[in-house]
Amino acid sequence: MSSRSGDPVRDAQRQLTGTSTYETWRLTLNAWQKDPTTPLDNLPPWDETTFSPQTASRLLTHVNAAIQVVIDRWAEQLGPVMSRPTSAFELGRDLVSLRASLARVFVLAGHPSLPEMARVTLLGAVDAMAADAQRSLEDGIRRQLTGSGSGKGTLDAMLGVLRANPFTDASRHRLDDTGRMSMPAIPEAIPTQQAPRRSAPDEARPSRFAHRVISPPN
Repeated sequence: MSSRSGDPVRDAQRQLTGTSTYETWRLTLNAWQKDPTTPLDNLPPWDETTFSPQTASRLLTHVNAAIQVVIDRWAEQLGPVMSRPTSAFELGRDLVSLRASLARVFVLAGHPSLPEMARVTLLGAVDAMAADAQRSLEDGIRRQLTGSGSGKGTLDAMLGVLRANPFTDASRHRLDDTGRMSMPAIPEAIPTQQAPRRSAPDEARPSRFAHRVISPPN
């Protein structure tokens, strides 16, 4: 007989439940870094008294590694956004998608089953990375549009949409019971001329976000 319940979220959680707290975390982190839509509800709580210092440090290293894999993949998606948008509406659509992806990183970094100090450290690191990415994207778009001779109306519209959808707000997204991400509406864009397509210059690529090490708490 099949052990499936017919509830995909519950079935996924069952497959990720190990014989110990450590194993459940490892199974879930391995799945999550490949597919960040993996439910995290089954992660059991732990603190400094649950494991030996060595085991706790090793588990935090696994958490860090999983977050870094997803952030690196997110950074690869960020680069083309600097060259792809041809209108403020299209930029807004890209930002909604990027914010939703980043929100899942915030969900793991701030997971209530993590020790409090780990949550504070990880959330601070992810929030700083998001703010840095926001500044880089704004500077890159301003540089491209100014260099291409686009009018002030185009630049103002693009920057307006960007500032209305800050990456740091990704931490405010929530997941419903099915694992779906709450999504803000795409902001209405001021009608303006299309921005010319250009390949992103090397200095605008977000390579500095890739392979960024988020140090585990001491």
